[in-house]
Amino acid sequence: MKNILLYQQSNSPELAQQLLDEHKGTIDKHITKWSGVLPDVVIKKHAHRYALDAFKSYDVSKGADIKTHLFNHLSKLSRLNYENQNVVKIPEHQILQIRNYQDSVAHLTDTLDHKPSHEELADHMVMPVAHVKRLAAHVNRKDYTYDSDHEDMQQGDIQSNPESLYIADTFNKLDKREQQQFQDLTGYNSGTPLKPGIFGKKYKLKPYEVSRVKTSLAKRFK
Repeated sequence: MKNILLYQQSNSPELAQQLLDEHKGTIDKHITKWSGVLPDVVIKKHAHRYALDAFKSYDVSKGADIKTHLFNHLSKLSRLNYENQNVVKIPEHQILQIRNYQDSVAHLTDTLDHKPSHEELADHMVMPVAHVKRLAAHVNRKDYTYDSDHEDMQQGDIQSNPESLYIADTFNKLDKREQQQFQDLTGYNSGTPLKPGIFGKKYKLKPYEVSRVKTSLAKRFK
Protein backbone atom coordinates (compact mmCIF):
# COMPACT_ATOMS: atom_id res chain seq x y z
CA MET A 1 0.00 0.00 0.00
CA LYS A 2 2.92 2.30 0.71
CA ASN A 3 4.04 2.33 -2.93
CA ILE A 4 0.50 3.10 -4.09
CA LEU A 5 0.23 6.10 -1.77
CA LEU A 6 3.63 7.35 -2.86
CA TYR A 7 2.70 6.90 -6.51
CA GLN A 8 -0.53 8.83 -6.03
CA GLN A 9 1.43 11.69 -4.52
CA SER A 10 4.38 11.76 -6.91
CA ASN A 11 3.22 10.11 -10.17
CA SER A 12 6.78 8.80 -10.36
CA PRO A 13 7.59 6.61 -13.41
CA GLU A 14 9.88 4.53 -11.21
CA LEU A 15 7.09 3.83 -8.70
CA ALA A 16 4.70 3.13 -11.55
CA GLN A 17 7.05 0.44 -12.85
CA GLN A 18 7.48 -0.99 -9.35
CA LEU A 19 3.71 -1.31 -8.98
CA LEU A 20 3.38 -2.93 -12.40
CA ASP A 21 6.09 -5.40 -11.41
CA GLU A 22 4.44 -6.12 -8.03
CA HIS A 23 1.13 -6.94 -9.70
CA LYS A 24 2.61 -8.52 -12.82
CA GLY A 25 0.88 -11.82 -12.19
CA THR A 26 -2.61 -10.32 -12.18
CA ILE A 27 -1.88 -8.06 -15.13
CA ASP A 28 -0.34 -10.84 -17.22
CA LYS A 29 -3.36 -13.07 -16.59
CA HIS A 30 -5.62 -10.45 -18.15
CA ILE A 31 -3.22 -9.88 -21.05
CA THR A 32 -3.19 -13.62 -21.77
CA LYS A 33 -6.95 -13.89 -21.37
CA TRP A 34 -7.71 -11.16 -23.92
CA SER A 35 -4.86 -11.69 -26.38
CA GLY A 36 -5.57 -13.00 -29.87
CA VAL A 37 -7.77 -10.41 -31.54
CA LEU A 38 -5.44 -7.45 -31.08
CA PRO A 39 -1.63 -7.37 -31.27
CA ASP A 40 -0.02 -8.29 -27.94
CA VAL A 41 1.75 -4.92 -27.77
CA VAL A 42 -1.62 -3.14 -27.92
CA ILE A 43 -3.20 -5.35 -25.25
CA LYS A 44 -0.16 -4.89 -22.97
CA LYS A 45 -0.13 -1.12 -23.45
CA HIS A 46 -3.81 -0.83 -22.50
CA ALA A 47 -3.42 -3.28 -19.59
CA HIS A 48 -0.63 -1.17 -18.09
CA ARG A 49 -2.61 2.02 -18.57
CA TYR A 50 -5.70 0.53 -16.91
CA ALA A 51 -3.55 -0.81 -14.06
CA LEU A 52 -1.95 2.58 -13.45
CA ASP A 53 -5.40 4.18 -13.50
CA ALA A 54 -6.42 1.66 -10.83
CA PHE A 55 -3.43 2.50 -8.64
CA LYS A 56 -4.09 6.21 -9.05
CA SER A 57 -7.80 5.95 -8.15
CA TYR A 58 -7.45 3.41 -5.32
CA ASP A 59 -8.77 4.79 -2.01
CA VAL A 60 -6.94 3.14 0.87
CA SER A 61 -9.34 4.67 3.40
CA LYS A 62 -12.25 2.61 2.07
CA GLY A 63 -10.48 -0.61 2.89
CA ALA A 64 -11.24 -2.17 -0.48
CA ASP A 65 -9.05 -5.00 -1.76
CA ILE A 66 -6.51 -3.63 -4.26
CA LYS A 67 -6.71 -6.88 -6.24
CA THR A 68 -10.44 -6.44 -6.72
CA HIS A 69 -9.99 -2.79 -7.68
CA LEU A 70 -7.26 -3.74 -10.14
CA PHE A 71 -9.35 -6.59 -11.55
CA ASN A 72 -12.27 -4.24 -12.23
CA HIS A 73 -10.05 -1.84 -14.18
CA LEU A 74 -8.34 -4.59 -16.18
CA SER A 75 -11.74 -5.97 -17.14
CA LYS A 76 -11.97 -3.04 -19.57
CA LEU A 77 -9.74 -5.12 -21.84
CA SER A 78 -12.80 -7.23 -22.67
CA ARG A 79 -14.58 -4.20 -24.11
CA LEU A 80 -11.50 -3.27 -26.14
CA ASN A 81 -11.43 -6.76 -27.63
CA TYR A 82 -15.16 -6.94 -28.34
CA GLU A 83 -15.00 -3.61 -30.18
CA ASN A 84 -12.38 -5.05 -32.53
CA GLN A 85 -13.26 -8.74 -32.82
CA ASN A 86 -14.91 -8.36 -36.24
CA VAL A 87 -12.34 -6.06 -37.76
CA VAL A 88 -11.25 -6.45 -41.36
CA LYS A 89 -7.60 -7.03 -42.12
CA ILE A 90 -6.31 -5.33 -45.25
CA PRO A 91 -2.78 -5.03 -46.69
CA GLU A 92 -0.58 -2.26 -45.32
CA HIS A 93 -0.06 -0.67 -48.74
CA GLN A 94 -3.83 -0.40 -49.14
CA ILE A 95 -4.17 1.21 -45.72
CA LEU A 96 -1.67 3.87 -46.82
CA GLN A 97 -3.57 4.48 -50.06
CA ILE A 98 -6.83 4.87 -48.16
CA ARG A 99 -5.20 7.36 -45.79
CA ASN A 100 -3.79 9.25 -48.77
CA TYR A 101 -7.28 9.33 -50.28
CA GLN A 102 -8.77 10.69 -47.05
CA ASP A 103 -6.02 13.28 -46.68
CA SER A 104 -6.67 14.38 -50.27
CA VAL A 105 -10.41 14.64 -49.69
CA ALA A 106 -9.79 16.81 -46.63
CA HIS A 107 -7.26 19.02 -48.39
CA LEU A 108 -9.38 19.58 -51.51
CA THR A 109 -12.54 20.14 -49.45
CA ASP A 110 -10.76 22.96 -47.61
CA THR A 111 -9.20 24.34 -50.80
CA LEU A 112 -12.20 24.08 -53.14
CA ASP A 113 -14.87 24.63 -50.46
CA HIS A 114 -16.81 21.62 -51.71
CA LYS A 115 -16.43 17.85 -51.68
CA PRO A 116 -14.08 16.98 -54.54
CA SER A 117 -15.22 14.83 -57.44
CA HIS A 118 -13.49 11.58 -58.36
CA GLU A 119 -11.90 13.39 -61.29
CA GLU A 120 -10.53 16.18 -59.08
CA LEU A 121 -9.14 13.61 -56.64
CA ALA A 122 -7.56 11.60 -59.45
CA ASP A 123 -5.82 14.71 -60.75
CA HIS A 124 -4.62 15.66 -57.26
CA MET A 125 -3.44 12.13 -56.38
CA VAL A 126 -2.03 11.48 -59.87
CA MET A 127 -3.82 8.18 -60.39
CA PRO A 128 -6.59 6.79 -62.63
CA VAL A 129 -10.16 7.78 -61.83
CA ALA A 130 -11.11 4.09 -61.64
CA HIS A 131 -8.61 3.56 -58.82
CA VAL A 132 -9.93 6.59 -56.93
CA LYS A 133 -13.43 5.11 -57.19
CA ARG A 134 -12.19 1.82 -55.72
CA LEU A 135 -10.61 3.67 -52.79
CA ALA A 136 -13.84 5.60 -52.28
CA ALA A 137 -15.76 2.31 -52.20
CA HIS A 138 -13.42 0.96 -49.50
CA VAL A 139 -13.81 4.10 -47.39
CA ASN A 140 -17.58 4.06 -47.70
CA ARG A 141 -17.84 0.51 -46.40
CA LYS A 142 -19.36 0.21 -42.92
CA ASP A 143 -15.96 -0.90 -41.59
CA TYR A 144 -14.57 2.60 -42.11
CA THR A 145 -17.50 4.85 -41.07
CA TYR A 146 -16.02 7.66 -43.18
CA ASP A 147 -18.04 10.84 -43.41
CA SER A 148 -17.01 13.83 -45.50
CA ASP A 149 -18.30 16.20 -42.81
CA HIS A 150 -15.76 14.72 -40.40
CA GLU A 151 -13.03 14.59 -43.00
CA ASP A 152 -9.70 12.88 -43.00
CA MET A 153 -9.28 10.84 -39.81
CA GLN A 154 -12.18 8.77 -38.58
CA GLN A 155 -12.12 6.44 -35.59
CA GLY A 156 -13.67 3.64 -37.62
CA ASP A 157 -10.82 3.84 -40.14
CA ILE A 158 -8.20 3.89 -37.41
CA GLN A 159 -9.65 1.01 -35.45
CA SER A 160 -10.88 -1.19 -38.31
CA ASN A 161 -7.43 -2.73 -38.88
CA PRO A 162 -5.38 -4.52 -36.23
CA GLU A 163 -2.27 -3.51 -38.21
CA SER A 164 -3.00 0.15 -37.52
CA LEU A 165 -3.91 -0.14 -33.84
CA TYR A 166 -0.53 1.22 -32.91
CA ILE A 167 -2.64 4.40 -32.93
CA ALA A 168 -3.30 3.82 -29.24
CA ASP A 169 0.40 4.01 -28.44
CA THR A 170 0.89 7.11 -30.59
CA PHE A 171 -2.12 8.81 -28.99
CA ASN A 172 -0.63 8.37 -25.52
CA LYS A 173 2.55 10.13 -26.67
CA LEU A 174 0.69 13.31 -27.66
CA ASP A 175 0.48 16.23 -25.26
CA LYS A 176 -2.91 16.98 -23.69
CA ARG A 177 -3.88 19.65 -26.25
CA GLU A 178 -3.00 17.38 -29.17
CA GLN A 179 -4.94 14.49 -27.62
CA GLN A 180 -8.01 16.69 -27.25
CA GLN A 181 -7.70 17.97 -30.81
CA PHE A 182 -7.32 14.44 -32.14
CA GLN A 183 -10.41 13.32 -30.25
CA ASP A 184 -12.37 16.33 -31.47
CA LEU A 185 -11.39 15.62 -35.08
CA THR A 186 -11.94 11.86 -35.06
CA GLY A 187 -14.32 10.96 -32.25
CA TYR A 188 -11.58 8.75 -30.83
CA ASN A 189 -12.37 7.28 -27.37
CA SER A 190 -16.11 7.34 -28.10
CA GLY A 191 -16.31 11.10 -28.54
CA THR A 192 -18.27 13.05 -31.13
CA PRO A 193 -16.24 14.40 -34.08
CA LEU A 194 -16.52 18.14 -34.64
CA LYS A 195 -17.07 19.67 -38.05
CA PRO A 196 -14.15 21.82 -39.25
CA GLY A 197 -15.97 25.10 -38.62
CA ILE A 198 -16.90 24.18 -35.05
CA PHE A 199 -13.40 22.82 -34.43
CA GLY A 200 -11.92 26.10 -35.67
CA LYS A 201 -14.13 28.16 -33.38
CA LYS A 202 -13.28 25.99 -30.38
CA TYR A 203 -9.54 26.43 -30.86
CA LYS A 204 -9.73 29.93 -32.42
CA LEU A 205 -8.19 28.72 -35.67
CA LYS A 206 -8.67 29.93 -39.21
CA PRO A 207 -9.66 27.34 -41.88
CA TYR A 208 -6.10 26.97 -43.16
CA GLU A 209 -4.87 26.53 -39.58
CA VAL A 210 -7.43 23.76 -39.04
CA SER A 211 -6.05 22.06 -42.15
CA ARG A 212 -2.54 22.32 -40.73
CA VAL A 213 -3.62 20.71 -37.46
CA LYS A 214 -5.28 17.84 -39.31
CA THR A 215 -2.29 17.32 -41.58
CA SER A 216 0.13 17.45 -38.65
CA LEU A 217 -1.86 14.90 -36.63
CA ALA A 218 -2.35 12.63 -39.65
CA LYS A 219 1.44 12.52 -40.14
CA ARG A 220 1.96 11.60 -36.47
CA PHE A 221 -0.25 8.54 -36.90
CA LYS A 222 1.28 7.21 -40.11
